[in-house]
Amino acid sequence: MYRLFRLTGKMLKNEFRQFETIFWSLLFPLVLFFILNAIFGGMNAQGFSLSMGVVKEEKLVGFGEVIDSILDEVSGSEGPFIITEYANTEDALESLRQGREEIVLVIPRATSAKLTAAMTMRTLDIGAAQLDIYQVSGKQSSEMAAGIMEQIINSVNLEIRKAQDQEYRAFSISTEGLATDNQSGYNYTIYIFPGVTIMLILAVALFNTPLGLVFFRTNGTNKKLYTTPIRPLEYFTSMFLNWLLTMVLGFVLLMLFASLFYGVGSEILNLRFLLSVFFSMVVLLSFGMMISSFATKLSTATVFGQVSMQVLMFLGGLYFPVFTLPWSIRWFVYILPTTYLVELQRRFIGQSVSPIPFYVLILVPVAWAVFSTTVFAANFKKVMGYE
Repeated sequence: MYRLFRLTGKMLKNEFRQFETIFWSLLFPLVLFFILNAIFGGMNAQGFSLSMGVVKEEKLVGFGEVIDSILDEVSGSEGPFIITEYANTEDALESLRQGREEIVLVIPRATSAKLTAAMTMRTLDIGAAQLDIYQVSGKQSSEMAAGIMEQIINSVNLEIRKAQDQEYRAFSISTEGLATDNQSGYNYTIYIFPGVTIMLILAVALFNTPLGLVFFRTNGTNKKLYTTPIRPLEYFTSMFLNWLLTMVLGFVLLMLFASLFYGVGSEILNLRFLLSVFFSMVVLLSFGMMISSFATKLSTATVFGQVSMQVLMFLGGLYFPVFTLPWSIRWFVYILPTTYLVELQRRFIGQSVSPIPFYVLILVPVAWAVFSTTVFAANFKKVMGYE
């Protein structure tokens, strides 16, 4: 055991003698976190707002006034919307097309009467009052706004159903949007922290891991070590601990930077979030190990690492939501492990942007880890150079 720890310490010291390791694992995540906050940092709970056009085809009375109450809540000081009322649907939709509004909510005629009748005559199956939401297809902010409004209306349906103790829907929504779960309020600084954390982990997993394994095998270092009492499995364990410690040091530095300069504290200092970060490290390290199984030269490992890095970063949703991309691309989003790992971390800090069930956020990365580890284990002798 002492020999293992001593070897790990030597490897870690050698790792940080290289400027590339210091820059990509320690400094670049801080620079990226600073740049993203400098550009998008104003999108927080106080400064983030979405414009919504509202068309009331009738004056809301009786139970219909519930809708007015909802609109007042979502456009108040704590609400996410800035509301503009329009006299007719055509004008509102024209503003939507020109980009002055993110969504348009249309409240049709007879809504008040339908709500009042449905609430007072419960034995009759009158049906839900229809509310129409218009959004701009393919526009991220518009689809997000539609998703937020849909969730608000669904929450009202849930409260009414609880009060009446029956399966009743007061409103029916004509659009589907991005499901949100902003339990602690949207804050871009907190939202982007898991994305930068995953990027930091990827830098080690996709570059340090395969490049280190291939380099030591091809330059003869491994064969020299095998002439000593050090066994291949012991050698690999030291390398694995070295990569893991590099990730941990980078993460601790990023956490200190975010806490000191951006006030990120209690949100990320919770056990579930920290465990999700460690889980991400293990899963992505196994992915990097799998890449080393296919790479026979340093140039091949570099290409595999670069391509994987870009795909896992940008289609994995590290910096922006990817769940409303066209299905020609979105199917690939649901395959990547980073999609689930970054969402898992965000869910633990109240910044979730995905409707994916919690168990799937665990199951898919575990499947990737098992698959990657199996591939690496099957090629272990070849990778470690002692065939």
